Amino acid sequence: MRGYAIVVAALCCLGAVCPGQTDSLNILWNRNADPDVFRYLLQRSVNSTANFENFLLLTHPDTHAVDYTPQPGNLYAYRVAAIDSAGNISPFSPPVAVGIPQIQWPISTLPSTRDTTVALASFLYDPDHAWNELQISVSQENHIVVVVEGDSLRLLPSPINYIGPASFVLRAEDPRGFYDRQTINVSFQNPGPATALNGDNATPPATFYLGQNYPNPFNPVTNVEFGLPNAEWVTLKIYDLLGREVKTLVNEHLAAGMHTVQWDGTDNAGRPVAGGVYVYRLTVREPGVGKRLNFWQVRRMVLVR
Repeated sequence: MRGYAIVVAALCCLGAVCPGQTDSLNILWNRNADPDVFRYLLQRSVNSTANFENFLLLTHPDTHAVDYTPQPGNLYAYRVAAIDSAGNISPFSPPVAVGIPQIQWPISTLPSTRDTTVALASFLYDPDHAWNELQISVSQENHIVVVVEGDSLRLLPSPINYIGPASFVLRAEDPRGFYDRQTINVSFQNPGPATALNGDNATPPATFYLGQNYPNPFNPVTNVEFGLPNAEWVTLKIYDLLGREVKTLVNEHLAAGMHTVQWDGTDNAGRPVAGGVYVYRLTVREPGVGKRLNFWQVRRMVLVR
């Protein structure tokens, strides 16, 4: 090799890495044409694109390596350099990175007497994609019905009021074909007696819950029930179909348990609003500074005048 004049082609787009293989990654790069090339040094960085370590040393003309150690939830970056027979090393290629999606299922018990809604944002993670870029699929449902509804999963016991273990297979795939696939095991349990209006259940629900308002359609008053597995900062607001805030029903720290609030069809100034379709949104954040978002869900209601 003539000094450091060698040019190493960048790692090929990791679309050439075997798509969907979360347990192995194929790394390919263009062969260097310099006649003095003897080896290639492949370096890897985990959850960074800066802190590289030597990963593999391959003899020219081999331009293919396999990483058998990737795990869901991690970002892997690779770069390559050429080495000549005298030991001179070229500059490294620009790094190419790929992230593996991860499913972090949050709950193990579900109520047997009603459906449960779980926000996708509460259990999906991908180092290089937003959670809402992931494609979700469900299969092999056993004693459970799982429905993907917009930004949430809705889970129902099968048959209705079934009590006992249940399972399903959940797959999350990113736009480049990488995925995480897990068997989810849950247990349906009797949640006990229903909560009283505006009261707290002594036994908190297993997961966040936002129920359909009742009655619906309504005039003049409707009830909205929601559940908290832990003490949280809660906001519950009503919006019109243009996204304008109509009424804030809750904006405070609440204890774990089931809660029910009423809306009387008035806005924040106490004025009656027109009949029509309205949206109510529950947002749950951790208490304290920063208030990390833990859950949110939206439902619709109809006010009849």
